[in-house]
Amino acid sequence: MQSLQIDRHGLEHDDPLLYRELQGVCALCPSKAVCVQDTAQRSDEALWEKWEKYCPNAPTLDVIGAVQNCGRAVQYFKMSRGVIASHLG
Repeated sequence: MQSLQIDRHGLEHDDPLLYRELQGVCALCPSKAVCVQDTAQRSDEALWEKWEKYCPNAPTLDVIGAVQNCGRAVQYFKMSRGVIASHLG
């Protein structure tokens, strides 16, 4: 999460169920050893970019990172689901 500029503590506070789901998926992942190795070598762009191919949390982490790092999206993320649905039409 740190490499993706995701505020882990913010996520854990704002959406504890999502945070626990990410932890559960990670705990059951068959690619943990590869992930640890790639994360440790994140300075190598070629290695770092392949994590999305094997990480079952990749799509969710990409969205969380985009939301947390986009000021406008944060507005909608913090709204209730009913308000969001009305904005989306």
